[in-house]
Amino acid sequence: MRKIVFVLLFLLYVGFSFSEYRENVTVQVLSKDKYIVKGAEVIFVNELNSVAGKITSRPYITGDDGTVTHLLYNNEFDEAKTNTKFSVIVRYGNVMREFEFDLKKMVPVLQVELPLEACYIYVYNEYGQLVNDAIIQANGMTFTSTGGMGYYFLLLPVGKQNITVTYNELVRTINADVRSGAVYNVKMFAYKAKIQLVDSFEKPLEGILYIGNKVYEIPKEGRVISFGETANPTVIVNYAGKEKTMLLSLGTETEDLIIPFDIDKPMIDKNVYFELKDEGLTVKVRIEDPGKYKSGLSNVLFYYRTNYEEGVVPFYVEDFGIFVGVVKFREKPSTFDYTIEASDKEGNVNYLTGRYEITAVPKNEELNETPKEVKNDSQVVKKPQENNEQNILVYIGGAILVIIIVYLIYSKVVKKD
Repeated sequence: MRKIVFVLLFLLYVGFSFSEYRENVTVQVLSKDKYIVKGAEVIFVNELNSVAGKITSRPYITGDDGTVTHLLYNNEFDEAKTNTKFSVIVRYGNVMREFEFDLKKMVPVLQVELPLEACYIYVYNEYGQLVNDAIIQANGMTFTSTGGMGYYFLLLPVGKQNITVTYNELVRTINADVRSGAVYNVKMFAYKAKIQLVDSFEKPLEGILYIGNKVYEIPKEGRVISFGETANPTVIVNYAGKEKTMLLSLGTETEDLIIPFDIDKPMIDKNVYFELKDEGLTVKVRIEDPGKYKSGLSNVLFYYRTNYEEGVVPFYVEDFGIFVGVVKFREKPSTFDYTIEASDKEGNVNYLTGRYEITAVPKNEELNETPKEVKNDSQVVKKPQENNEQNILVYIGGAILVIIIVYLIYSKVVKKD
């Protein structure tokens, strides 16, 4: 009986001594201008009892009204030691604040403010239309369109912030100076162009285009490439090992860009004209870089070798497509081998070889006479020559006439005698 009484008295003592509270606490997160902060993380910290110490709640995320609710409880055995104070830790992106409260001074909703400013972002496509499906990232947070209205409402820390806008695989970063009510208009459209490679005669080619660390294969039919928000991108285009570095100038509409590669050799006319003059041997030849997208001739050289010497002379332009060079001999040659080398601005080179034959070496005073013939490659270019056969016939006829006259005179003299 005494034991039962003792237990009852002990339980009665504990009941009067044990202090427990259970309290629902609602916290609302606001900006400094009283805008509701949606998506903030809220954690509650309170003391369970003097023995166990503090306990921390799971993270709560504020909803559309910016509030979260948490049940605080304490099971302190000694009422005198009951601690009714608790902390609320609020994190929003890179902003974090801690607030202290006391259950003895509670209000229905505890409001906490973060140092955030409101700003607005309007995102436009290439047609000037507002878009609702862009993704905005700033301050470690991700934002979507506000109610599908074509604008994005952001709460950000005041000061310098990087705001990243992503739309249709395009990414643009704004270096914003955040202040209350700031508005940012962002145009998100890509400069595009259809790239096609062709040769000098407009024949389609296959190649590769490099933009930074991106590589695009260009088929013969061409390819539409997006250059992002860069209106003047620098690209490297490669065809069969040949590379071109180009600075493009793009408009808002998709353009057709033809990038030519001159892969054709210059054309050298096989009819080479030679003329001996007092100053030496003049050589003329027609050379052109063919095609619509020709790069143009860069150099023409004339290599020669005679039975006395060899050398090289540059050609100059006498008329459109006509190149001229003059070879000065130390001694008059009897044979003349040559090679004409023509190169264009994209490194294509062509050669023409031949031999120029001089049947009779003219004297100094006869250097202006025209040689008998010119040979090169596979054909002979005939040149005017003196009519020596007619001269010989004239000489023979004259001699015969003289002989006849002498014979007749002699016959008359003999008859007289």
